[in-house]
Amino acid sequence: MTIESNKAIEAEEVELRQALGHFRQSVHAWSDAEYGRPRIVHPATVRTVWRIATIGALGCIVAAGALSVFLIEHRHQPGEAQTVIAPATSSQPETSLKTTAAKTPAAPLVQPGASVSDEELMASIDKDVSRIAPSAMEPLAQLMDEGEIH
Repeated sequence: MTIESNKAIEAEEVELRQALGHFRQSVHAWSDAEYGRPRIVHPATVRTVWRIATIGALGCIVAAGALSVFLIEHRHQPGEAQTVIAPATSSQPETSLKTTAAKTPAAPLVQPGASVSDEELMASIDKDVSRIAPSAMEPLAQLMDEGEIH
């Protein structure tokens, strides 16, 4: 580098420093002017009336829903017998479901006015809930004819 190019770089640096200095002064002047300016503060509008009305309306809706569920659940007569229905599964064919349902009709859970011990009640529930499950090879055996097995 030559001396002339160094002088040109130094002149550009001085000009850049002056420009940045002026910019800094103008930012400080603007900031001081804004800080000293009076401001009007508006109070926040509080709408508590609508909040209270909304909360009250939602509370009434929830209470009405709970009351309707309670009334629907308890409108049944206390003397009605409740029955247990075994869920259908895809592993059992429809014909065997029909025959199983025909063999074991749905029985009431608790007879009105009957005193039952805990063990008898558990045995009754176990009998009502359990179902006959096919062995692992039974579906395949049903597909084959009895005459073909040697």
